[in-house]
Amino acid sequence: MAEVKFFMAGNPNCAVENMCCMVVCVWQGMKSKNEGSHRYMARIVWVDRDECISCGLCVSLLPEVFRFEGDKSEAYNPAGAPEEKLRECVDGCPVGAIHWKD
Repeated sequence: MAEVKFFMAGNPNCAVENMCCMVVCVWQGMKSKNEGSHRYMARIVWVDRDECISCGLCVSLLPEVFRFEGDKSEAYNPAGAPEEKLRECVDGCPVGAIHWKD
């Protein structure tokens, strides 16, 4: 049987040992993915709206994750894309306003 590893992403009050909450997690932090023989929880992102310059790069790259709320970007579905795609937005933001959630 493959070794299972998890990390919490989202709700800071989450009980990671109770994995049945993956089904109903409103924080969407309990999504999982497989990497080889290990299973990891998907990482999620957030936008620092004070740093955001509204360039729209993240919204154009991943509209399923980012949208404009008022005049700034927000991650309305922070776990809504594969980590590789999210990383493109984190690394590509011209002012570094997109961050990984701890």
